[in-house]
Amino acid sequence: MIIVCIGIGDGWMECARLAAQRMSDMTGLDHIVIDTMFTPAPTPSWLKAKVCEKVDHESLMIMDADMVCVKPWKPQELFESLGRP
Repeated sequence: MIIVCIGIGDGWMECARLAAQRMSDMTGLDHIVIDTMFTPAPTPSWLKAKVCEKVDHESLMIMDADMVCVKPWKPQELFESLGRP
């Protein structure tokens, strides 16, 4: 699992970098920040629907740049415990 955070527009790239790094620190997962419109979309938030076409990884945790993780947790274990593909 990898964390993907979208940060496009004035100030959002830095917010996304900070938020993704914090989430990475709290989960132990690697992260990437998308900072360019890689496909046409009305707003950057719509890119979340297409991020699986851009990022080649088995499982993704997509987050917003305005989210801040406040305590450690294990999203990979939570996902696997659901028993779904």
